[in-house]
Amino acid sequence: MAPSSKSRGPYEVFLSFRGMDVRKNFVGHLYNELVRNGIHTFRDSEELWKGDKISMLMQAIKESRIAIIVFSENYAFSWWCLEEVANIMECKEQNDLIVLPVFYKADPKEVRGGRASYARGLAKHESKHPEKMERWKKALWDAGHLIGWTLNDGDDESNVLQKIVKNISTRLSQTPLDGGIGKTTLGKAINNDISGQFDGSSFLAGVRENSEDRKGLVTLQEQFLNDILLPHKKIVVPNVDRGVMLIQDRLRNKRVLIILDDVDHEKQLLALARKAEWFGNGSRILVTTRDGHLLTRWIDEHHVYEVKALDNGEARELLSKHAFPPHHKLKIREDLVDGVLDHAKGLPLALVVLGSFLCGRRQDEWESALDKLSRSPTKDINDVLKISYEGLERNEKEIFLHIARFFKGWDFDHVKKVLDSCDLNARIGLLILTERSLIRTKSGSIQVHDLIQLMGKDIVNQESDDPERRSRLWAYEDVLDVLSCDMGDCNVKVKAIVLNSLVPIEISTGRDAFTKLRGLELLILGNDFRNLKYMNFDFCKSLVRTPDISWTPNLEELHLNFCKNLVEVHVSIGDHGKLQVLDLRNCSELRIFPKVLEAKNLRELQLGKCTKLERFPDVPRKLEGLIELDLEETAIKGLPASIENLVSLEEINLDKCKNLVPRDLDISLMGGEMPEWVVPVEEGFVSFKASKDLYDKFLGLAFSFAVHEREDRMTPANFEIFSYVEGEGRYFRGDPSFHVDVPDYDYTWIQYFVPSDLWGVVDFGQIDGNYVQFSLSVSTTYVKKWGLRIICKPLEDDLKAALQNNQLMDPALLLEVVLKSIDSEVESKVSSIKIDLLKDMEDGRMSSEEHSRIESKRNQEFILPQGKRMKTLSTSNSTDGDEKAFVD
Repeated sequence: MAPSSKSRGPYEVFLSFRGMDVRKNFVGHLYNELVRNGIHTFRDSEELWKGDKISMLMQAIKESRIAIIVFSENYAFSWWCLEEVANIMECKEQNDLIVLPVFYKADPKEVRGGRASYARGLAKHESKHPEKMERWKKALWDAGHLIGWTLNDGDDESNVLQKIVKNISTRLSQTPLDGGIGKTTLGKAINNDISGQFDGSSFLAGVRENSEDRKGLVTLQEQFLNDILLPHKKIVVPNVDRGVMLIQDRLRNKRVLIILDDVDHEKQLLALARKAEWFGNGSRILVTTRDGHLLTRWIDEHHVYEVKALDNGEARELLSKHAFPPHHKLKIREDLVDGVLDHAKGLPLALVVLGSFLCGRRQDEWESALDKLSRSPTKDINDVLKISYEGLERNEKEIFLHIARFFKGWDFDHVKKVLDSCDLNARIGLLILTERSLIRTKSGSIQVHDLIQLMGKDIVNQESDDPERRSRLWAYEDVLDVLSCDMGDCNVKVKAIVLNSLVPIEISTGRDAFTKLRGLELLILGNDFRNLKYMNFDFCKSLVRTPDISWTPNLEELHLNFCKNLVEVHVSIGDHGKLQVLDLRNCSELRIFPKVLEAKNLRELQLGKCTKLERFPDVPRKLEGLIELDLEETAIKGLPASIENLVSLEEINLDKCKNLVPRDLDISLMGGEMPEWVVPVEEGFVSFKASKDLYDKFLGLAFSFAVHEREDRMTPANFEIFSYVEGEGRYFRGDPSFHVDVPDYDYTWIQYFVPSDLWGVVDFGQIDGNYVQFSLSVSTTYVKKWGLRIICKPLEDDLKAALQNNQLMDPALLLEVVLKSIDSEVESKVSSIKIDLLKDMEDGRMSSEEHSRIESKRNQEFILPQGKRMKTLSTSNSTDGDEKAFVD
């Protein structure tokens, strides 16, 4: 049986063994040999037996093509080894897993019969796992009867290792059979059948498609050499000419089997197998092609085999396999079946596609399909295949055209993610296309038969002679025409553009070139726009996810203003090296933004009115370019401490950020007087009561410390805060003390904390009564006085009444604020402090040194967590240019 063509995981071979017996000798050597031969191998480890690792191991077994079980003396003493062999044997039955046993100093009879050490090992587990004993014994019985290798004392271990590795390599080189009995399928079957008779073999699939330029030929030469030689280190070919020399030098004495599939140009034969003399005696070269004339120069007619169409009996059998599976009970008239066979002309692909399309359909649907085929003017293979396409729903049609034009050979999971971002139901769509035999998945990538792909291209090309009226563009010239046309002249219908040229090309367009592409849903750029500096997608309503801009390394400006359906910004934007302006204003659906911001040349980041954006990215290192940051009316809940790395920031707009709660905000002000809005604490101790409803209104507490000039300038000002709940001490952050290095003149420092920093989690349900007693005391040095204010959300009338009637606290302690706008009291008080300080300067009451310090301080009022200074915030209602210190 040929290996299954289903998608496999990252491993080709799974090793099962008992570590204490063979890890450091036989299995260690086997693993190294497999890896050196380029075989991806999963080596089980008893260190992975816990938790999620068990499911990971089971998944590795299911996704491997081959499992090697090394039965050693103590194998059965491990309950995990027994569980593992049971799962391996189950996968053999269910998933076509190839199982190869190695009996390392263990008799196969003991393994399958549960004798000697295996009997003792099973007995050890019987009391703890009685329900698993029969399953384990059956697995050992079945595995013990498999053909493998036996290694006893005195045997040549290296010789056995070589045999195992060669066997594995041969099995992995066999190519899964897909489809009917066309040229490619026959080539695969021949490779699978006789490749083991040669020193090495290589099946090069899709030579035509994979050699469209010289780089593609080089890749094929590399695969060719590495397939046959199986080197410890991959062979790298620098160019085609060098590749020809390597093939001649390295393979001249080797008897090889070479299969070149779908050749369409003599340059491919010249680069890969120009002469039989390049290879050793007894070598065989098989070429498949649609162009029989191509072979006449190289091969005499007696060595050319024309693949015949299936005869009526073979065609009927293949059609029935796909149209009438065993579980379907529908009866279809014989004349309808004959009609389908007549249109398919014995072509395997047509029979497979038509059979898959008609599977499960009633007789009237068969009649309709035949009627469409009868009205086709050419009745060629393209028309036959198109019947299956026309039977699809819109979702599946869109997915098929995307795949046929853009995604052949792409990773399945990546394609699914791209299709989902285009608002297509990728999961069900891909399933239906697979069931209709229009696509298949091989080794994790999506494959499309070349004739089906050509049919998909033809459907797009027939949409219009004008590129701007086609749904999909992939040719450089067509993309350039569309981007260059005037807005007034274009009726653009383009949904998707994918340019993925292997060589750089240059496209020069106007600044508004993309503005006309209002229906664009998908844009993927390969090497095509490496020199692009400006992109404008403003008002692009169909854009859901931004493209990967790592393919545009010189991009400087990206404008996406008013992209109403944009949900995700690609991670490549976060670390782009040249990007200077990123404008995402008014993208009201934007929710996903890169988690890390490292774009070192970014000057402007505009996120204003992205009303669903809740998180600002981390800034792991200093960004010296960013000077303007707009976060107006976003849903951001907090700014990371790493925002201090925005060292050049001059303007940040946080207006109407309703969810933003300030945290760890430090404000340093010149002068030794506290702001008027702060309530002084005379006794060094403050206490109040609060209900749960009132406590939930607290946003934070602002402490103010007036520090006087010190004689001992080496000693910092110290503050020690003690917090209590119902008399019980609650040290915030695990450390109640901190100090601040402040200048040697009078200074006022304001520190802001959220309630949980001071009192931790407060469980109101565990406390008798409706109110909880909260207390704070402060011990200080070099502080003239201190005070605080509780910043809270607006209180409802019933809370205000309870506060007054029950005398819970001094009402002056509470400062109600509306988060969506600047609190006028805070703004006016801070502004008044600044005016007083400036007046002092004008009166000449400060030294020139103090004057310069204050002037610097006037332009840098906010101090972030580790002492980082940031210029003042700008607000939408600042009309006179004055700077305002506020928390929005």
